[in-house]
Amino acid sequence: MDFYANIFLYLGIYSFIGWCCECIYCSLGSGKVVNRGFLYGPFCPIYGFGALGTVYLLQWVPQNVTTIFIAGVILTSSLEYFTSWAMETLFKTSWWDYSNNKFNINGRVCLLNSTLFGFLCVILTFDLHPKISAILELRNLDFKLGFLFAFLIYIVADFSATLYNVLGINIQLVKLEDIKNNFEEKYIEMDSNLNLHEFRTRIRELDIHDEMIEKFDELLTNNTFYQRRLMSAFPNMRKNKYKRTLEKTKEILETKLYSNKNDK
Repeated sequence: MDFYANIFLYLGIYSFIGWCCECIYCSLGSGKVVNRGFLYGPFCPIYGFGALGTVYLLQWVPQNVTTIFIAGVILTSSLEYFTSWAMETLFKTSWWDYSNNKFNINGRVCLLNSTLFGFLCVILTFDLHPKISAILELRNLDFKLGFLFAFLIYIVADFSATLYNVLGINIQLVKLEDIKNNFEEKYIEMDSNLNLHEFRTRIRELDIHDEMIEKFDELLTNNTFYQRRLMSAFPNMRKNKYKRTLEKTKEILETKLYSNKNDK
């Protein structure tokens, strides 16, 4: 029982440490504070599972820096690639994209991040994990089980709230896609030589202008705090067909409906 309790404790501890590392790394890279992570709370489960894999799988390889580094790169890169594919398949959304980085594989993993993960595996194996393991050995089983019970309740609640909000983003974007398609169909029917004033008049006559504005504002300003934070934490999250829909709609609104307001 103590062994399994330790596994879940390691998962929570390393998920938290991974969240801290991710926030620091992304904040330094962007020049602003970034609250990174898929969940509400300060946990990145991918780091927790990566750490567990490093601790329990890499114990079977020769315990030297070079071997742990290489094996760690392979292990963590495989985990990141699979996680990217699984989340994109599940949520129809790309959460990160390394296409602009050199030596990337389908934009899901890249050499720079894989190298950093390899170094983290070395630090974890030879320094961090022995210290954390020693601390946990000082705690009795009742303490561990109590902590795990509270942690599991929290994680289930956090994941449920996260799933609800992520699906909410997708639903909003699907609706916007339909509105954009409707708008473009109506626009194609118009004479492309119409001036701006005539164009606005025709759009209002088609009774689609107000609906577009409402949905556009709903997506950008009325979504939940978590949805806004998620878009900020994953700037490439919207780089999919829905993101293009959002950009196209914004372009249409700005260039056709809002620009040159004094034009008659």
